Amino acid sequence: MNYELLKKTIENEAANQGLSEYEIYYMSTEELTVDTLNKEPNSFSSGNSGGICFRVLYDGKIGYASSELMEEEEMKSLVSRAKDNAIATEKVDNVGIYKGSESYAELKNTDFTASGAGELKRLTASLAEEIYNASDKVTGGTATYGITAGFEVRISNSHGLDLKTKCGINALQLGAVICDDGKYESSYDIRELKGEIDLKSLAKETVDDAILKANAGLVESGKYSVVISAKQMRTILSAYVSAFSAKMAQMGMSLLAGKEGEKIASDIVNITDDPMREGVSIQTNFDAEGVAAYRKSVVE
Repeated sequence: MNYELLKKTIENEAANQGLSEYEIYYMSTEELTVDTLNKEPNSFSSGNSGGICFRVLYDGKIGYASSELMEEEEMKSLVSRAKDNAIATEKVDNVGIYKGSESYAELKNTDFTASGAGELKRLTASLAEEIYNASDKVTGGTATYGITAGFEVRISNSHGLDLKTKCGINALQLGAVICDDGKYESSYDIRELKGEIDLKSLAKETVDDAILKANAGLVESGKYSVVISAKQMRTILSAYVSAFSAKMAQMGMSLLAGKEGEKIASDIVNITDDPMREGVSIQTNFDAEGVAAYRKSVVE
């Protein structure tokens, strides 16, 4: 059952029950994954999933219900359950259903074409081969993954709002495990499938990272100048993602709550989070050639 039919059923049932202010949120996902372990095919999975949520303003109170069963009778039940929840709620809502803005920025999403199962199997197998060819130190536990996932999101309400967006991703992920003089280490990377990908270079870079870790030594305590790779910087920033959430700040659950407009970092730190921007939302600039030269000297 597609979204338009689901929406029509909900609208009709809402009208039958005298509901005039409500909101519908819908999301669906189609996903396919393949993976190899130690150069051998390991698993394959494919599936569709989704859910629909109905929020209603009734007698000054908000009621909510959701479901993953996309059937006509379930949509009617969805409306009834949301209404019952509103009746049972004691708190009067002072916000109501947001009507929507006069205009919305247009996302610059390119048309998404999902990779086929055969292509993903070929790429993951080829990547696994390149990892083992990169060094004789590569050992058991090394794995590669291929994924294609498409998403559709719809939101509409009784005020005439009707928005939708589609997006998707095709990507490869690898995890290289090495044994160097009895020391085991691992490294991983993930790369979106856009245009041609140099599997050999990707494999070598990941294996080299694992070898670097295995050969890392201790240093005396002190003050040092360091170079942080872009991948490691993303890992560091991931621990603080929730602190930058406007919702978390509004709920008083962020350490940055109440600090809007204040300087909290060095002038050389520049983090951009813009949903309208093409490409990645966080970009870290660094001396790529310098890091590459340093890595090459250490590995050799």
